[in-house]
Amino acid sequence: MVLRLSDDAAVSAARSVHPWLLLMVHVEWDHACRLALPHFRAAADAWGAPGNVSFALVDAAYAPRTVAALGASVERLPAYGLHLPNLVEPLPYRGGWSQDALLGWLGKQLIFESEPINSFHPCDSSLRIIRRIIRRIVRRIIPCIIPCSIPCIFPH
Repeated sequence: MVLRLSDDAAVSAARSVHPWLLLMVHVEWDHACRLALPHFRAAADAWGAPGNVSFALVDAAYAPRTVAALGASVERLPAYGLHLPNLVEPLPYRGGWSQDALLGWLGKQLIFESEPINSFHPCDSSLRIIRRIIRRIVRRIIPCIIPCSIPCIFPH
């Protein structure tokens, strides 16, 4: 499912409900935006399950702050950005329009998602970030190589 966000206020409201939000900023009349839209919808259908990343369309004409945050302009659309819980500004995406390109980039961003710093000691936060990255890599990339008859600490 793809959300439709009408303006910057709607983007801010959606961020409070959807911690991981991938935006496609577009205008209805632009040919490139019309070509990219089916790929964005297909990526949303493939990835957008409850608890995953939410996908949203934003009309560039009514969301100037969002357009500026992505470094885009009406002449350079569509523009994509990923809002993560611990970042103020979205991460801009400058890759291809295909579903595979979008989802490949999205997967990489979520593996290395930023970690909030709750400690003043730099080693504490760095170790937490490293542990979190390793956990995500193990859970998402490395398949279980232990036979299923043996209790496995990794989910299948």
